[in-house]
Amino acid sequence: MANPSQSGPPGLVLSVHDVCPAYEAEFLEWRARLDDWGVARRSLAVIPFFGGRRLSDSPRLAAALQAEAAVGAEVVLHGWEHRFEGVHATWRDRTWSRLATRGCEEFAGLTADEAEVRMRSGLAELAAILPHVRIEGFTAPGWWHSAGTLEAAARLDLRFVTGLRGVWDVRAGRWLAVPVLTGLPLEAGAFGRVAEAWGWAWLAARRSRAAGLALHPYDLRNPGFLARAKKTLRAYQARSVPFRLYRELLTAG
Repeated sequence: MANPSQSGPPGLVLSVHDVCPAYEAEFLEWRARLDDWGVARRSLAVIPFFGGRRLSDSPRLAAALQAEAAVGAEVVLHGWEHRFEGVHATWRDRTWSRLATRGCEEFAGLTADEAEVRMRSGLAELAAILPHVRIEGFTAPGWWHSAGTLEAAARLDLRFVTGLRGVWDVRAGRWLAVPVLTGLPLEAGAFGRVAEAWGWAWLAARRSRAAGLALHPYDLRNPGFLARAKKTLRAYQARSVPFRLYRELLTAG
């Protein structure tokens, strides 16, 4: 991905990832926590088909997403099945897959046609439970997408594609600098805890610029992550830094 050269307005995009029937309980817990923390505005990265289950297989999850959309939450397509089936050609990519994305990088090497088929299927699944909601954005699993993915997003008239360091404005053909802090599973051990400590310090220092915080199901098993997330969000609120949606950054950027 090219280096983002422009920054959006100050604000924090709070995104809940891996929303799907397999992680329904975790999504509902995140909703309750964010409500308790006073964060009503959030972006939801939804997997349409995960572990052999479609969104429509869970009426409770469908109802929760409908309720979120009704109060202004942003629903973002998060791949199709969140699983990488290929083999990475380089040692660097194989290492990154093993340490960071852990085999979820579904869109890493897809052509535009391949990406379009999966994205179109995902959008259809979302439309079945959110018929009156226009899905404007896409987040590749692991934030790892091919150049073909960006082309497919344009074909499907999506407005943006999020990455780990920025947001691709599809219509303007530019990157906005909106880097994202994401936690690591407890299995990452000492490396993960050191990386998270650095990340929280970085996020605390970025209040005057746009940034993102991604929440995953596995973060709920990490008491340290939960404590730092709550503390950081409270600090943002105390300084009147707004919580934003990705689509708003495009408008204001």
